[in-house]
Amino acid sequence: LSRWRAGKVASEPPPSNFLGLFNLPFTTSLEELTNFLSNFPGFITVRMVTRGNGKFRGYAFAHFATSDDATLCKVVLSGMTLKGQTVDVRYGTQPWSATAAAESESSR
Repeated sequence: LSRWRAGKVASEPPPSNFLGLFNLPFTTSLEELTNFLSNFPGFITVRMVTRGNGKFRGYAFAHFATSDDATLCKVVLSGMTLKGQTVDVRYGTQPWSATAAAESESSR
């Protein structure tokens, strides 16, 4: 599956143990997302991306123990509707550091 970006075709990254979760409702909480993802094997953590004012931007990054664990989650979540919005799930290309994840959590 390819996506158009600035007139160029970008192919999806290869499977990895990181997933980008996009088009999430702005009302989604970290607790809701963590509780939901913890039902998937190998789920480690999730990082929700926020604006400078702390408001959720509608996307998050999830870390799984293996790419197989992430793939299972991707298959189940792709196209799922959450609070009326269709979730877009893509493999991540770069993990975030433990420091960045901790800073993200402490800024809440």
